[in-house]
Amino acid sequence: MMMTNDQRIPCPVCQNPIIFEVQALIQGGKFGCAVCGAVVSLASESVDLVEESIDKLEKLKQNTLKK
Repeated sequence: MMMTNDQRIPCPVCQNPIIFEVQALIQGGKFGCAVCGAVVSLASESVDLVEESIDKLEKLKQNTLKK
């Protein structure tokens, strides 16, 4: 999996950006909002779907760059 850059998601409570790393999220990492303290994580039943989606995104990026 190539996606390693930090990503951002709006906090579900206060909308402040929460910075997370995709691979750490898939591996069960939890990320907190610096403003309100809310914590986000990935449900274990969603891991396979997220990994598959990221792989497809990477393949799409690679195919687009080849054109």
